[in-house]
Amino acid sequence: MTHNLPRVLRLQENMRKSQIDAIIVPLGINFFHPSGLSASFGATYYDQEGDFVKEGPIVLPSEKGDDNFWVADAFLSYRLPKRYGFITVGVTNLFDEEFEYADTDIDNPSIQPERFFFGKVTLAFP
Repeated sequence: MTHNLPRVLRLQENMRKSQIDAIIVPLGINFFHPSGLSASFGATYYDQEGDFVKEGPIVLPSEKGDDNFWVADAFLSYRLPKRYGFITVGVTNLFDEEFEYADTDIDNPSIQPERFFFGKVTLAFP
């Protein structure tokens, strides 16, 4: 059901990209402690504008659209003893920023349209 999708996906699903200009500026800081604990914080600035053409049976004139916004992500990780892997917890779109962004792949968005908490275990066997 389209009406329940976040705004970032509705724009892409209902419109074909005609011309898009985007500026993306990632910034981040990482901290690594000898105990195996690490922390990461990143913020990315997005500025996108473009002309979009609605898809459908009738060709309609293009619509202009633009948005600029910051998205922040934070992660905590612990390196397992003997470097057998990592345990990570984190959050993407930390401040639950609302935005309109035409992503190139609506099934695998490059930006989380809503705040998202996650946990991950990565194992490495010698």
